[in-house]
Amino acid sequence: MLVLAALAGVFVMSWSALSAASVGDQEPQPEPAALPLPAPPPPAPAAESTAPQAQKPKRKRRWRSLASSSPRGHAVAIVRRSVPLRTRPKGRMIARARRWTEFGDQRVMSIAQQRGPWLGVVATERPNGKLAWINMKHRGLAFRRRPYSLHADLSGRWVELRKRGRRIRRFSVAIGRPGSDTPTGRFAVTDKLHGPTYGSYYGCCILALNGHQTNLPPGWTGGNRLAIHGTNAPGTIGAAASAGCLRAADADLSDRRVELRRGDRVVRTVTVAIGTAGSPTPTGRFSVTDKIPGTRYGSYYGCCILALSGTQPNPPPGWTGGNRLAIHGTNAPSTIGTPASAGCLRAADADLRILMRRVPLGTPVFIRR
Repeated sequence: MLVLAALAGVFVMSWSALSAASVGDQEPQPEPAALPLPAPPPPAPAAESTAPQAQKPKRKRRWRSLASSSPRGHAVAIVRRSVPLRTRPKGRMIARARRWTEFGDQRVMSIAQQRGPWLGVVATERPNGKLAWINMKHRGLAFRRRPYSLHADLSGRWVELRKRGRRIRRFSVAIGRPGSDTPTGRFAVTDKLHGPTYGSYYGCCILALNGHQTNLPPGWTGGNRLAIHGTNAPGTIGAAASAGCLRAADADLSDRRVELRRGDRVVRTVTVAIGTAGSPTPTGRFSVTDKIPGTRYGSYYGCCILALSGTQPNPPPGWTGGNRLAIHGTNAPSTIGTPASAGCLRAADADLRILMRRVPLGTPVFIRR
C-alpha cells in the first residue's frame, strides 16, 4: 500500500509539471465567473383548515348518590358549620342550619331526595311534607349512613325499629286523640332528650322529631314539635290518648346499654342499670381513670369498677359512697336494665370482667340520653 501511494504521488506531480510547461507561453485567461445558483423556493405556507374542529363532548359530572337506598342504610347530612337552607335547588334561602339544635344536640338532617349536587333534607324549618334543599358541595357538611330507621303504624298503634330494613323490635304506643291526630309522613329524629327535664308527662326520655302538630288541643302549652316519648300514664299505651305525639313505655324507649366500639364498629353491647329519676346519670364526655376490684369497696359494686372522670351532682339523700361516676358490677342483677342506681352504670359481673380486660385507661366514655 505504501509503494502504490508513492507511485501515485509521482504521477500526479509529473502530470502537473508538463501541463504548466505547455501553457506557459499563452496569456492567462480570466477564470469564468461562477454561475449563480437559483435560490430554493420559500416553503409554501400551510393551508389554513376551513373545516371546523370537532369538539370533544363534555362529560357530564356524576355526583355522589346519597338519596338512593344502600345496604349500609340511609344517608344523613351532619352540619359542621352554618349551612343555608333553600326552598328548592338554587332557590330562595329560608334559614340557616346551625351546628347545634335548639336543644343542644348535633344537627343531623336525613336526606330524602337528590338533584345533582342538591340534597332535599328533612328539616324543622319546613312544614310537614316539605323538604329544605342544601348543596352537597358546601364545606360545612359531612355525610354518613345510618342503618336504623323507625316505622310507625297508627292503625296498629305500634312502632318498629328496623336495622337495614329488617325488624329488630316492635313496641306499642299511644297515638293522637280525635281532633289532635298524629300527623303522617316522613320525619327524622333531631334530638334525644331527658324526659324529666321537661316534666313527668314525658316519662324517661324523648326522641324529638322535626315534624309539627298542626292540630293542638285547646289550651295546650307544651309546644308543637312531634316526638316519640315516654309517659307517666302507662295505662294509655295502645290508645288514642295523646296530643299528637307517640307515647311508649319507658322500658321500650330507653335501651340502657353501654356499647364498646372500635372506631364506628360496635364490638360488644352491655345492658346496664342507670340512675333513678331523682339521681339521674349525668351525660357528657368522660374517660376511664381507674380499674379497681369491686370487693375493695363492698359487695354493692360487684366484681369490679371502671372509675370515670365525672362526678354525680345529685346523689340520693343519705348517700355515703362518694360522688365519683363509674361503670361497676352489682350484687342485685335483677336491677339491670332499670333506673335503680345512685347515678352510676351497673352491669352484670360477667360483662364487667370483659370490659376490664379490653378497655385501657384513658378510653373516652360518651353518655347520652
